[in-house]
Amino acid sequence: IDPFPAPKPGDKTLGLGLVARVGTIAPDGAAVGSGLRVNDLVLRIDGKPVDDATAVRAAIVASGANGTPRAMSWEVERDGQVVVVPVTARMETSGDASVARAGIGFEHGIVRASALEAVQLGAVQTWRQAKSRLQIFAMMFTGQLSTKVIGGPGTIAVAASASAQAGLTQFVGFLAMVSLGLGVLNLLPIPMLDGGTLLYYLFEGATGRPVSELWQIWLQRGGALILLLLMTLALSNDVVRYLGPQ
Repeated sequence: IDPFPAPKPGDKTLGLGLVARVGTIAPDGAAVGSGLRVNDLVLRIDGKPVDDATAVRAAIVASGANGTPRAMSWEVERDGQVVVVPVTARMETSGDASVARAGIGFEHGIVRASALEAVQLGAVQTWRQAKSRLQIFAMMFTGQLSTKVIGGPGTIAVAASASAQAGLTQFVGFLAMVSLGLGVLNLLPIPMLDGGTLLYYLFEGATGRPVSELWQIWLQRGGALILLLLMTLALSNDVVRYLGPQ
């Protein structure tokens, strides 16, 4: 997976996110014994550049998409030198979903920027995060990622509480990510959403005629059914995750 473009020299990381620098290594995690060290800055995974923790985690999850994590080659910066470290994740159960994890945590990176730089950095980070969300949707659609990772109000409440306890910066960042996720969902080509409306406009622009009223009715019903199924899935995942057998 390469959800983000290659970082450019001098690029800054927003303080609301996590930089790709290893902050912690769990003593019982998969990364123990790999040669990875705290303070290592991850530059590339399997030759693909990464520039924040989200990209690293996406690569880790993708490595176990087939149920058995494959070995990854990480290029990290350590004491001014580039070192290649082999890392193999481990499948771990989260709720009812099995996800590849390496057992590492990342550092928070806070950068002071001018108003103009902040707008630019915000736009870049928003675009990168939006592409990451689309990548996740694609992985679920193709079966590479379990739909059990979808969460509803319960999951959002738990995550909001955890981020609030971590601090104001983390809480604001969480709210921004939730808003962005909903925005990306709204632009999916599903009738009843704005993305579905854009699809109608594209059809009209390509054919020179609008979608017939009958087709719009059936498409709206189909879109409503899809949204109902998504909401049911999210709520059922919450019930199993928090009220089911532990």
